[in-house]
Amino acid sequence: DGTLLFPIFDPDAQTYHIYRLDLASGAMEPLLRQASQPAVTRGDERVTWRSWQPDMRGLVSRALGGGDLWIMIDLYEAARADWAPGGDRFVFSSTHLPDRQSRLYVFTGAGDPPYYEIQRHGSPIVGRTPAFTPNGRIVYQGCVENECGLYAMNADGADPVQLTQFKDDLAPAVSPDGTRVVYMSRLSGYWQVNVVNLDGTGRMSLTDDWYWNGLPVWSPDGRHIIFVSTRDENWPDNFVQADNNRFGLWVMDADGGNQRPLNDFTFRLDGVPAGISADEAGGWTQERLVWMEE
Repeated sequence: DGTLLFPIFDPDAQTYHIYRLDLASGAMEPLLRQASQPAVTRGDERVTWRSWQPDMRGLVSRALGGGDLWIMIDLYEAARADWAPGGDRFVFSSTHLPDRQSRLYVFTGAGDPPYYEIQRHGSPIVGRTPAFTPNGRIVYQGCVENECGLYAMNADGADPVQLTQFKDDLAPAVSPDGTRVVYMSRLSGYWQVNVVNLDGTGRMSLTDDWYWNGLPVWSPDGRHIIFVSTRDENWPDNFVQADNNRFGLWVMDADGGNQRPLNDFTFRLDGVPAGISADEAGGWTQERLVWMEE
């Protein structure tokens, strides 16, 4: 049940679009043009996205049902917002400073600029793909000294806890009850979907094959996970990697069981919008899915 928001790269138009899929009926329709990396407030009132529209670059927001567009962050490099539980702020990453490192920021809507850089001991938090937990902490990919992986921290950068130990652990999504984090990892050499408890214990692989599996998202009740995969109809018996890396939508139980295609629709996910450098676009691993309630 519910609605899934997900991005598609259109190679003809050379840009991303966000689509809305009704999970009960299978009906799919465009929601936002020249847009990707959707994020929705916990009550599903507002949607925020990364805009690829040339005259409206940055992080843009509107009411989910439609209405006026607001440029929340006017930095071209601002990416992958995620709303706090109260819907009054969101965390995002950006590489806009001269060293081009991906730093973490929180939009508050107050001040000029309307966001602050998250710091720890006076130094910036260098990280990617941040996500809020239900109790207001932030999970992100980054390093503390030479230890890299997923970390959880307070919104002011304090009290970091290391959850995983591999630098290419990305795209964390926190379970609705705030106890587990599902994420994608390339520890095996292929992108796979893993899960770990929010205290760093109980790490487990949910997918384990020779395909790309990633961008996991929890169902609102925490019982299921939707993810993208390059698997084809021969899975799991044969490995046939498509040349153009077309993805499909897959669903599984929260423990990794009962993995199956959500539908037979396949799409491009990795691409560079026209006029954008590959470094700025970030690639498919920076994208995200949103599973909203019915």
